[in-house]
Amino acid sequence: TSMQEILMLVAQALSAQWATLENYDVLNDSLSLETSYIDSENIDETTQKVLRKVDSSTGTLSYWTIKHKQPTISQKNSNKNSNKNSNETRINQSIKDIRDLFNLGSTIVVPIFDNFEKESFTGAISVLRMQEEHPFEQADLNFLQSIVHQISMARAQHQLSKHIEFQAFNDELTGLPNRRHFETKLLEEIQSAKNNEAKVGLLFLDLDGFKHVNDTLGHDVGDALLQLVSKRLQNRTRETDTLIRMGGDEFTLILHNVISREDALTIANRYLHVLEMPFSLEGHEVRITASIGLSVFPEDGHDVSTLLKHADIAMYLAKQEGRNGIQSFSEDLGTKARERLMLENSLRLAVERQEFILQYQPQYSLSTGKLRGVEALIRWHHPVNGLVPPIKFISIAEETLLIIAMGEWALNEACRQAAAWHKMGHPIMMSVNVAAPQFNRNNFIDTVKQALENNNLGPQYLELEVTEGVVMHNIDVVAVRLQELRDLGVSIALDDFGTGFSSLQYLQKLPFDKLKVDRSFIKNIGEVEDDSQDKKLLKNILQLAISFDLKIVAEGIETTFQRDYLKGLNCDYAQGFYFAKPLDADSLFENED
Repeated sequence: TSMQEILMLVAQALSAQWATLENYDVLNDSLSLETSYIDSENIDETTQKVLRKVDSSTGTLSYWTIKHKQPTISQKNSNKNSNKNSNETRINQSIKDIRDLFNLGSTIVVPIFDNFEKESFTGAISVLRMQEEHPFEQADLNFLQSIVHQISMARAQHQLSKHIEFQAFNDELTGLPNRRHFETKLLEEIQSAKNNEAKVGLLFLDLDGFKHVNDTLGHDVGDALLQLVSKRLQNRTRETDTLIRMGGDEFTLILHNVISREDALTIANRYLHVLEMPFSLEGHEVRITASIGLSVFPEDGHDVSTLLKHADIAMYLAKQEGRNGIQSFSEDLGTKARERLMLENSLRLAVERQEFILQYQPQYSLSTGKLRGVEALIRWHHPVNGLVPPIKFISIAEETLLIIAMGEWALNEACRQAAAWHKMGHPIMMSVNVAAPQFNRNNFIDTVKQALENNNLGPQYLELEVTEGVVMHNIDVVAVRLQELRDLGVSIALDDFGTGFSSLQYLQKLPFDKLKVDRSFIKNIGEVEDDSQDKKLLKNILQLAISFDLKIVAEGIETTFQRDYLKGLNCDYAQGFYFAKPLDADSLFENED
């Protein structure tokens, strides 16, 4: 039943000839007419015009009624014998004049309350009776109040129904459509594409490093970041496409009627670009990138689940390829995904069965030529495939957080081996790599303490290596944690310097002891003249480290020239195949002899 029909029934029940429904706008503190009913059979055209003129002028009595949260009865000419507090004084004088001039009768106004917020109102219903000799009475007011109460309840139920429907198909945090909406929408797009022999693109977008933001800056900042990311993505989305938050830091985009796979890839690139500018959150400048996978109907699947699975596979390959990129699904990708899944399952078993070993790459003092220490490197000894290269499993271990258990084992094993060498008369430094998920755990400091105590190793013989990726977020929090480690007596080295987001801010604020120069800055250093730019860059890096009073470790030394060149630049320590490949614990001091 429409509101106009309800007004007609109310007017007929009250023997009224005119009824209106006005809506109240809280923000603008104003009333607007939604609909009205005029008994055109019993009112001549001249009076109808008058009533419509009153329609356009309504508001004063209704406004007073809403503001005072009480119903009102107003009778024709009642102001002649009433005091100043009469309801009649609430009416605009022009409306009174029109009503008196055209012999319009009495009025009832009843406010409509908001069923969710009892103290606020959403509008008002007014009725007018033409017969002067039969003004409205209290019983009429009571009747209209009961009707308005039912209208309020019905509106509340409608609002609740819409709210429940919104929650069922929309994400509460961002307001975007959710996973349930995704399935319905993609199914509709597939059916439409079948009927029109068209294509549908599906992008699967996953934010890179979002967990690190949550872990370092807190979940409130993480939620705020998701809201800002959603707005940027939504602003970039075409009207014909649909952006959906699947959950966590995952989004999908259903691309309507794409011309080709290349067309879909062009659209995907726009989403990468829209995330390039940093986000400002509670005093923090946060940079976030995304990995995007693409599948296309009908080439990559004919149903919702297949298209989603293939877009997901492509997205994971984009992450493996270095993140902040796009991959389009192909059958070859499907094969790689199955291989990766098998590798992940094997890696989980490896953690349970402790199939890992440590090898140790020697580090030498360039000034004395003596062994200074070793870097512990984790290796996976697969029972069937033998040694699995770290490049194949480290990224998977970090994504699945298996690196936490692996890193804890490596730390304990390295401390045990260092203590064993000390007992043999070889008190050397042990360097251990620390991954971001491991470093960010609240109990990491306790884990380091426990490893030292359990193996009776002095903290001055342990060095922890962290990459720029570990320290680049929330530098103040990282500084506190690094200082806690130094207070234990443990040394801190910044690993792979210059390969990530190098910043002088890291060197100024963070308590590092050593800086490890990545092999990429050294591999091209030779005796030829065309490597002069590489030499200048390397020289500047070393001078920078020296200016911050940091010891320097050069990685990847492979020739005598490189060794001597670095020694001439006052580099402190070096490691690389020139000295030795990574060795088993039993072979290290045999090689030294």
